[in-house]
Amino acid sequence: SREGRLRRPAMSEGDGDNTLQHATAAAAASATPEVDGGHTIYVGEVKFFSARAGRGFISCDAVREIFGQDVYVHGSVLGKSGANVGDLVSFRLHVNPQGLPQAQNPLEVVQVAERGSEVLRGIVKSFNRQTGYGFVECVESHQTYGRDVYLSAQKAKSCYIGQQVMFTISLNNQGMPLVADIWPAKIEAEGWDAKGRKGKCKGKGKFKDGKS
Repeated sequence: SREGRLRRPAMSEGDGDNTLQHATAAAAASATPEVDGGHTIYVGEVKFFSARAGRGFISCDAVREIFGQDVYVHGSVLGKSGANVGDLVSFRLHVNPQGLPQAQNPLEVVQVAERGSEVLRGIVKSFNRQTGYGFVECVESHQTYGRDVYLSAQKAKSCYIGQQVMFTISLNNQGMPLVADIWPAKIEAEGWDAKGRKGKCKGKGKFKDGKS
């Protein structure tokens, strides 16, 4: 079975579901790659995705031992698989023209990440380069804090205005909500160009100063 090939760790009685899931994901990402039809199949966790850049990265210990870094993955490859940040995926690997490890199809979801109650869903409402911040609109967080969630320039690098996102919150010294982590609610399968840019979003989602 796939579970056996991924060498899932044995858990003692009484361990919670979350502990099992995190241990399983960590073990799978560090498991020895399989060989299927002459192709080496790797397993790793989707670590990051930028909708503005159209690319992300997969964390895989086996690949890191060889190249010393995470695996580059194009937005179209992630989108076709239905994978998202935090999911455990299996994939084939090739070396791109820059000599870097890149995931290729078929990429499949092995295990969907569990989203805790702290994960919220909203829309990137605004961002202004001149002020260096923007806001995420979320009904649930607004009911709690009475305001939109502050989005810093650093966190805004991976998203665009109007994008539906998943995010977590931290509070500043005044108790105001800030975006702690943010990722797409869904990674789309189509519309990316060769450089990873979202073609169908051309002319949309620009920042207030008119720059994308």
